[in-house]
Amino acid sequence: MGEKEQFVMIDNGFMANVETYNSREQFIFFILKGLANNMNNASMVDTETIADIMGLSSHSKNRLAMQNTLVSLEEKKLLLLYKDLMLTQPISAKDMKTTKLYYGKLVDVRGEHGFTKISYKVLHKFVGLKEKYKDLMFSIYFNIIQRIYDTDKSLDYSYATIETVEVETGINRKTIMKYLSIMKENKIIYYETISENSKKDKNYYSRWEDRQELINFLHPPSEI
Repeated sequence: MGEKEQFVMIDNGFMANVETYNSREQFIFFILKGLANNMNNASMVDTETIADIMGLSSHSKNRLAMQNTLVSLEEKKLLLLYKDLMLTQPISAKDMKTTKLYYGKLVDVRGEHGFTKISYKVLHKFVGLKEKYKDLMFSIYFNIIQRIYDTDKSLDYSYATIETVEVETGINRKTIMKYLSIMKENKIIYYETISENSKKDKNYYSRWEDRQELINFLHPPSEI
């Protein structure tokens, strides 16, 4: 038997609440949750690595920006930071040194709107992207993918309009189109643009691993 695929569970309400949590906070929360180990459910935290994952240099201003995001997560009761692996020496994020390693434990978010599973394969692809503003890209990805329910009876595709994604994420249309193209090139998301009944073009989306089901739906094999 093959190894069972692992997922990061992200609360839908947390991602939808863009008035409280900005895209950088949401993306770093996702990354830290994915990096949490099995021993104490904590993640190794250092500002240089987080900056690198975000596609930024290790310049002091970027490390400070990452620290400020950690401070914000702490203030919003989502992050507990410690000096030691055993989590016995708490430290405030505002007191951390941007050149040292710490351990972070996330406070899980569980709302009334369910959660979406993001595979570790997708997490690895986001980490490996050579792009800045991955946080905006992840917000777009999540907004589309969270509409695809993880049940045997549900459809494996989504057809959210660009206008809907724009309103719900606060990201402008041009940026959404740019990052959709980048995610498709990097095999994170699959989509096709279809003209239906000479009306406005419509995008259909799926997770990259489910793309064949979407292709079969949009282009059914000819009956023999």
